[in-house]
Amino acid sequence: MTENHELQEELAEEELAEEELDFHKEIASLIAYESNTDDEKIPTGFTCVTCSLDGSLRSNLHWDKALQRARGLIESGYKVLFDLDLGLFKKLSLPLKSAVQFQALALAVDHFQKEVVEMTGVIVLRSNLLFQRELQWDEGLEESYQLWLKEKHREASEASLSLFCRNVVVEYLELLIDHLSPNIVPFVLVDASCVSSPLLFAQLTASDCYKRLQLAISEPLFQQGYTSWQKGSEFLGYIGKNLPTNICEPVEPTTGIVLPAYDVVEPSAYNGLEDRFLELLEKREPFKVISEEYVTTEWSGLDSLHVCLSGISKNGRRKLAGFEAAGGHIIPTLQ
Repeated sequence: MTENHELQEELAEEELAEEELDFHKEIASLIAYESNTDDEKIPTGFTCVTCSLDGSLRSNLHWDKALQRARGLIESGYKVLFDLDLGLFKKLSLPLKSAVQFQALALAVDHFQKEVVEMTGVIVLRSNLLFQRELQWDEGLEESYQLWLKEKHREASEASLSLFCRNVVVEYLELLIDHLSPNIVPFVLVDASCVSSPLLFAQLTASDCYKRLQLAISEPLFQQGYTSWQKGSEFLGYIGKNLPTNICEPVEPTTGIVLPAYDVVEPSAYNGLEDRFLELLEKREPFKVISEEYVTTEWSGLDSLHVCLSGISKNGRRKLAGFEAAGGHIIPTLQ
């Protein structure tokens, strides 16, 4: 294969990735009305309507009526955001490690993909952002949690449990949607009202952890460009019943906070970051949270980056050096 041919293939792959990203942004920015009944009147201002599908373990997966309603909404000019109720996680009858249970849920996801041919979005989970409140704890999870604590050099705490459960939930969802077409955007709706730590909120919503999943957040601690769910101040899109009236045009930040890779959870990797979040929030200074992986692609418009260098990899440090070479200023959390 010639170098020219390889370059053409790389360019084609980049173009395809950009098209998929644009499509994801288009779906994420929809103004979706959460509909409970078929005959519910859709208020003015909504461009999209949710349509419920029962994909739980007890479902026969007969969705003819719901799909007929979806087609009617599309004919009326609306987009459709499907709400696939898989019973995750409180309604599951078996432990998460059950292969039979997983295969039944995966069957529901595959069936959904066969039935829905249009480019669309689908809600696969509604949850508290503290995912431990959704999981049914068992011996298998406890054993995995203790092993994780040992490997990550963390002590048992609410924050440790939150990060562990985030990983459990995201990994399970990614396995379920593994064969889902790129034309279908899977949404995870989370309520962040119980999270009071800015750093923990940033970690639990870290963009590099949800590469295939689109977050929609209710009551976020600060704006970061996610879709809003019910109660939120985000500006990308909205899912709920009452259109928010308090959303202002975003102010472009000139300050960024760099997070280590999401799977780096050692406390020492985040020294000083909680204080930086609190300082910026107290000053009401706009800021942008950037995962280490995306520093190069997301530093545009930023003058300075706050970072705990002990949590950054060698590759990440090279990216930070590039930011400095471009005229940016690195502000370590520990001098």
